[in-house]
Amino acid sequence: MRTIAQKYIDEGMQQGIIQGIEKGMEKGMEKEKAEIAQKMLANNMDATLIAHITGLDVSFIRTLTINSVYSGLFSTVSEITNNLLKGRLDICLVPDCGSLF
Repeated sequence: MRTIAQKYIDEGMQQGIIQGIEKGMEKGMEKEKAEIAQKMLANNMDATLIAHITGLDVSFIRTLTINSVYSGLFSTVSEITNNLLKGRLDICLVPDCGSLF
């Protein structure tokens, strides 16, 4: 036979599980909104319009813009560095270097 204390413990655990699931779903939906906003930004949509459609804050959307610019810049620099290290990219720092080779 279950005690009253055990009953309350079980109910508390069930409530905790339900709250955890709800919190996880909310986080997932926010992440999906952010991904959609990034796609909209990539298609040159205005941040204010994106905020209106997604319900996200305009300032948050602007941070997505900044982050995507930096991310693109760093991935480009990384690609160039990797290609240089692997000898797959020639860089000429003098004018008209085509005539040198």
